[in-house]
Amino acid sequence: MHQDCIECDINQMKKISAFQQLDKQKENQLIRTAQDYLATCDRTKTNPEIMGELWALIKDVIGTDNPYKEMKSYYNQLVLSMSDMLQSLIDQSGERLECGLKLAIAGNLIDFAARHRFAGNCSAPDISPVSGNIQKGGRSNL
Repeated sequence: MHQDCIECDINQMKKISAFQQLDKQKENQLIRTAQDYLATCDRTKTNPEIMGELWALIKDVIGTDNPYKEMKSYYNQLVLSMSDMLQSLIDQSGERLECGLKLAIAGNLIDFAARHRFAGNCSAPDISPVSGNIQKGGRSNL
């Protein structure tokens, strides 16, 4: 586990607190639980392993084991509504496998708990720079 991950994990607790609209006492409990765990965890593990263990500790504090469930469901439905357009992109590309992989990678880059921000108003035109590049057989930044 990299040292920068600790700061990011604590910031994630703050985001979860805000997202769940926890009161200050619960937020402090959440952050303290994370800090205590992160101070003593096995740092030879990867951050995803550590976060899995941390989630097991904090789910009682936040009252759910999946605070992003509704948001994930919304975006899954949004992308499903774009499936015909995405399939067309793949079908029209010169490299179907590569195109499909790039789209899969783009979908996996969306991490609601990560440090970066995601503009929640994604629509088909938002992927046009990527799709144009894929159709031309060029490389994208994915």
